[in-house]
Amino acid sequence: MDNNQSFKVSCLSSEEHNDDIRDDLAHYLGCIEICKRRKFFTDENDLWQNEIVHRTENLRLQKVDAEKEVHSRRESWEDNCLSELNRIKFLRKTLAEDEYDNHLVKQLECSGAKWRDSCIYKTGIKEVKRWTNRERRAPLHDQLLPCKRKEPYDLKKDLSVPIIQFEDGEGKDVEDSRVWNKFPNQKVTLSALLEDYPRLRDTEEKNLLSRKPFPNGITYFHIPCNNMIWAEISSTQLRAISGKMLSCKTAIGVANCTEISRRPPHIPGTYILCVREYHQPPNNFVLFMPYLHWESSRKRQQFAKEICSIIRQDKDKVADILKEQKETRQQHRLMLSKPQRTRQEDKKPSRLARLKIWLGLATEGIGDQATSLSIQDLFGEVGKNRDRLMKDSQGRFELKNPLGQYLLDATRLYEGMANYRDKMVLRNYLTEDPPLHPRRTLDQAYYWILDSTGKRDRDQVVYRGTTAKQGDFHRYDRENDEWVEHKEFRIEGECDKCRTNIQKLSRVVMVDQLWMWILDESTIITCFPKRYGANKQDLSGVHKSIRIRLQDGGSDQVRSVYDLALIIIAECSSTFFDRTKKVDRQPQVIDEFSKAIGNVTAAFERLWNWTDKASKVYRSKGNSDASELHVPLLDINPEGKLQREIKDIIEELDIMIHITKTQKDVLTTFIGFAKEKLEPVGGTNYKWFKLNADERLADIQDRIEKLQELRNTADNTATSVGDLLELKQQQASVVQAWQAVKQSEETVRQGRSIMVFTIVTIVFLPLSFMSSVFGMNNIEFSGDSWAVKDEFEYMFPISAGAIFCIILLAFSAWIRSSIWFICKVPATKLVVWLRLYDCWLQFNMPSKAIHQNGINKIERLKEEAKLARFTRDFKRRVETETPDSQPSPEPEKMPGDLEAQRG
Repeated sequence: MDNNQSFKVSCLSSEEHNDDIRDDLAHYLGCIEICKRRKFFTDENDLWQNEIVHRTENLRLQKVDAEKEVHSRRESWEDNCLSELNRIKFLRKTLAEDEYDNHLVKQLECSGAKWRDSCIYKTGIKEVKRWTNRERRAPLHDQLLPCKRKEPYDLKKDLSVPIIQFEDGEGKDVEDSRVWNKFPNQKVTLSALLEDYPRLRDTEEKNLLSRKPFPNGITYFHIPCNNMIWAEISSTQLRAISGKMLSCKTAIGVANCTEISRRPPHIPGTYILCVREYHQPPNNFVLFMPYLHWESSRKRQQFAKEICSIIRQDKDKVADILKEQKETRQQHRLMLSKPQRTRQEDKKPSRLARLKIWLGLATEGIGDQATSLSIQDLFGEVGKNRDRLMKDSQGRFELKNPLGQYLLDATRLYEGMANYRDKMVLRNYLTEDPPLHPRRTLDQAYYWILDSTGKRDRDQVVYRGTTAKQGDFHRYDRENDEWVEHKEFRIEGECDKCRTNIQKLSRVVMVDQLWMWILDESTIITCFPKRYGANKQDLSGVHKSIRIRLQDGGSDQVRSVYDLALIIIAECSSTFFDRTKKVDRQPQVIDEFSKAIGNVTAAFERLWNWTDKASKVYRSKGNSDASELHVPLLDINPEGKLQREIKDIIEELDIMIHITKTQKDVLTTFIGFAKEKLEPVGGTNYKWFKLNADERLADIQDRIEKLQELRNTADNTATSVGDLLELKQQQASVVQAWQAVKQSEETVRQGRSIMVFTIVTIVFLPLSFMSSVFGMNNIEFSGDSWAVKDEFEYMFPISAGAIFCIILLAFSAWIRSSIWFICKVPATKLVVWLRLYDCWLQFNMPSKAIHQNGINKIERLKEEAKLARFTRDFKRRVETETPDSQPSPEPEKMPGDLEAQRG
């Protein structure tokens, strides 16, 4: 290998590191070869030896203390990795038994078997073993412990709830065997938090929420999803007043299961507000606030599909229940006598009329121009589908390469395992009462009345800015086996542009909700979601930002429960806009909007080139060709696209400004409530809270001003685009007027030429006629007695008279009118006298009506032919279905009658 390769960082960790490893699990699974994992947690490993040296030399620790700390970290790391490996195996087993996702495991096993049976694998694995000397080293397989969990998958046991505890302003670990990690990263399973759990120690309570609070202590529980059911259970376990939660439920307007099943899943079940609980005890406070976050477009599409599937299954379930109830009612009414029909009710439409109605309904909408594709669009779709990969019924791409199929199936299984927990939350609680509040996109949160916002979500500014465009990729020539642009620009080796484009990840802006309960000035319960599938080391996560701030902020920053609540609100509102968070693919939303506005401005400047070029052509004295300017100047589609794009930018900025102003209103209400509680006591706690609260309000106001500044810039750009569009329309009018003048001048010149040719024709036509007459082969003109003088005596006078009459008719309107009057009036009198005009009036059929009558006649003949064929086919089908039955004397029943009987 190249020596330079050893200095390159190839770790899959979310942060760059050498010995400073932040993501233990990613380093263990992504950086260490499988054959080396067995010896990784031994004392002989260089990583632990270097860590001991680092602590003794840089941190000035004793060697014994350094060895103890390193040993403790190694054990914690090993437990975490082995626990995660067991969880991976358990999730794979669970997915294999799942009704909806078992195809992921089956497809991976099938593609893996095909890859191992391929000739490439059988010949290549020997070379790899020989190259790495694998046969003399540890086995290739991972030392994965057998799955110890025999019970089925339990969502509450798989979901972790972070716990943060303070005592006298200092972080304090929760001493309980069911809690792992240290402050502020302690966690507990949701089942251990909400349900009675077997005690492992005599000093422990059956439920963590039922523990008695200690004096001057603050406990913070975070449920990582907006599930009101779990929040109510938590409040009940904390000995809260039952009426309080009911009043909060009424205040936020939670929709019941029946209501949510009748509407789109993105319609919010809760509304934004900040409520103080005025019942006893008076120290309770509930807060609901929206905030902005992000999600990858692929994850959003996957979970949007999952939500729609859950809603559809719930609707089908309700429909089956209603159908069963209807059948039960019908069975109970079988003994009742049926009412007699009146004669009017017995009258049915004729068989032909019923066939016409049925045929009309069956063929309705065929040939609709709104849904038809043009020939160009059809060929475009064919061109797009030429190189498109095939998909199976589960949406899985089918590849010809066995290794590519194996890796693709492994990726799909990884996504399924990462998303399984979040999908189970949706499946179990989306249609409950009260329902789960899923994550919303920017348009879903604002335009919640729309049934679907999929197209609008894929048109977000952040989505367009983070999505690689097809034209950005270099083209690969399969026939010559080369990259065309690489050869043209002399790019050797790896291409930075191709690498950057292929690593782009489409992202969208999401609107999440913070639910917060402050109980008895000692406990905080929050509910807000995290990104889909983000199970480990979500550095852009809101709760991760809260823990980092509490860990790095030093002691005495949380002096009351309101200080901690203020930190939570601040991190929820600011994490998405934090420009220092450049890891984990978090989009820089301000930069993306600035870039989008800049792109529109640049395109706006390019469009001015056409007007400048047109101005030069119009000012030129020569005969410049302006035909190439006609289409660009008359086509307003580019400006229309720019105007639409800038309007979308303004619209999204308005939504973000609205949400940020809502955050300011909620924060102002919360600060007012906290001041009411702290001001009577006074002291340093009140001053400290007031100082931090003023800073948070200033931060939000500064964020509003930045967004408003972007909005003003976009508005100015939109005004400029509108002015350009108006100017272009005026320019098009000028072009048309200029072209009209040019055409009129050309028409005058052509008219003069035609006039000359007309005069010449008028002069020489009689002369040529007379000369041809005298040249005829007959006895009168072919004799030798005629001289040229005699012929001229006849030719010129006759021709002159004819020319004179023709010129009078051509240039005298009075003579033409007189001749028309002399001819038209007698002819009209003759037609009227012969009664021919009366016949014409009686006929009264203009040419347009004759044409339309012909079309109607043709369509009627076609319809009768279709109806006759349909009747024959229907008779044949009825005779085929009932071959042994005798023909009934009653008229044949149509499909509509059969469906009515079934009903």
